[in-house]
Amino acid sequence: MTLILALALVDVPLLSLATVLTEDTLSRLTTKAGQVKSIQAEFTQEKRLSIFKQTLISKGRFVFQRPASLRWEYQDPVHSGFIVHEESGIRWNALTGETRDFSLQNDPIMRLVSGQILLWTTLNLQALSRTYHIDIESISPAILHFTPLTAGPGPIVGMRITFTPDDMAIATIEMMETQGDTTTIRFHNTQLNDEIPALVFTRQ
Repeated sequence: MTLILALALVDVPLLSLATVLTEDTLSRLTTKAGQVKSIQAEFTQEKRLSIFKQTLISKGRFVFQRPASLRWEYQDPVHSGFIVHEESGIRWNALTGETRDFSLQNDPIMRLVSGQILLWTTLNLQALSRTYHIDIESISPAILHFTPLTAGPGPIVGMRITFTPDDMAIATIEMMETQGDTTTIRFHNTQLNDEIPALVFTRQ
């Protein structure tokens, strides 16, 4: 009985320390994210499907500017992507030859996609915590694991985000999906807080 009580007392400071470390890490990441006004980066996306042995690789670039301007562009193997600026945007796909304007108000899919990207990019933990349980896998480099609080209609069952050594940007996003499929996006050549021409968010 004495041993059990002693172990319980030892656990109290350990749990308190873990809570402090968690709060400090999340606070640090949120503060750093708030200092980022713009992002320009190249990315490599690796898609692994359980039914195929081959990894599908795509390459492109990502541009973000506060408060809510996005450009997500695949450049290889097919030029495709979308732009969101204020409440409207453009989608294009060179394979089909389609280019389409859209309004976030009238396009729920693009509203969801762009909204999720903005949440991750700005690291809006308050909003993310309404949908995901957040665990810290590592403090340095910072790695966060997100598990959906409820099973949603989409295929994602978990996400792991690894930050750059200075905590200023996302280095890698790993998405775990049903059936064992995974998507990994690695960002590189990241430039922060540079001036971005307005045409980046208005022209394909």
